[in-house]
Amino acid sequence: MEEKTLFISNSLSLGGLEKATVSIANALSSEMDITLFSLKGNSFQYSLNPLLTYKEASNLKKFYLFHPISVLGTLNKNNLYKKKQLNFKKIKKDLNLESYKNIILSEADILYAKNIKSISPGCNLIGWIHSNFDSYKNIYFKDTYHDFLENLKYIDKLIVLSEEDKLKYKGIHNNVYKIENPLTMTKVNKKELNEEVKFKTISFVGRMDWNIKGLDYLLRIIEEIPSDWKVSIAGDGKDFNRFINSVEEKNLADKVIIRGILKEEKLVKHYVESDFFILTSRFEGFGLVITEAMCCGLPVISFDSPGPREIIGSSNEYGILVENGNIEIFIKEIIKMISDSNLRLNYSKKSFERVDKYSINMIRMKWMNLLC
Repeated sequence: MEEKTLFISNSLSLGGLEKATVSIANALSSEMDITLFSLKGNSFQYSLNPLLTYKEASNLKKFYLFHPISVLGTLNKNNLYKKKQLNFKKIKKDLNLESYKNIILSEADILYAKNIKSISPGCNLIGWIHSNFDSYKNIYFKDTYHDFLENLKYIDKLIVLSEEDKLKYKGIHNNVYKIENPLTMTKVNKKELNEEVKFKTISFVGRMDWNIKGLDYLLRIIEEIPSDWKVSIAGDGKDFNRFINSVEEKNLADKVIIRGILKEEKLVKHYVESDFFILTSRFEGFGLVITEAMCCGLPVISFDSPGPREIIGSSNEYGILVENGNIEIFIKEIIKMISDSNLRLNYSKKSFERVDKYSINMIRMKWMNLLC
């Protein structure tokens, strides 16, 4: 009988984590027996490989679920324990955990590690870290970090997305591996790159979270770019209305294009119909949107954090990194990108060159070596 592998996902909604999970599970299912289990269903309606076994948690409406981005930092230890025990009873009901050789847990689901090992001690339990080390410690698990560390003891292998995080996690775990997130879209075949400004548009893609995604910085950028340029924004989230209201209060509506949630061809069109891409996040574990933009031949400007640095390079080999939080320099780099045609052309070519490293086939092989 073929050995089985289980991915447990908090949800299949809009997001880089979810995109990466589906892409890897789909790719591996052509070679292995893969089950993808979603605690909150497939609300984004991702396309799934028919060879993959997909399961959802039963009785979704009554399923109390938490996610580190929105809740974990505010849960005290007693509440966390109660909610986790309630959730795990439902996971046990829906899954025969002993039947899987490999079980992959991401983000908050790593807090089930101890429980899973108590049921299936012989499984290869893998933790998959999607944000950077400091954000886990200081934000997502701020008040529950001890519980996070306790569950890491039951993780057999830990996957991180950057070399910097690999070094940091080696201080608390013995088996740390770096596997980058794969490309989640096909590389656009541009017959000819040129330095001409075509759209006078800057693209932005991200979850509309004011603090994490730096929407306050994005507003400053919109204020400062030339009046004949626009920022095209794709995404949704809890601070979407706050952002729209701020745009209107500052009389910036003429410089903003709101796309909302985009997927597949519409998302590619959003990237392609812009001149370069910006990422204003205060921190990123990887920055999947950077590789998406690069797939479309876009130059990239981003604040410096472990994920973007991993892709772009600390010496700006494949894009422009700006000191984290230094919005004045960020704006200067944008103005430079707008005005310097040779700079745009150079980084456009560099983007196409860089993304080959993240092809799904290359990332799939790294996962197979870890699982087999």
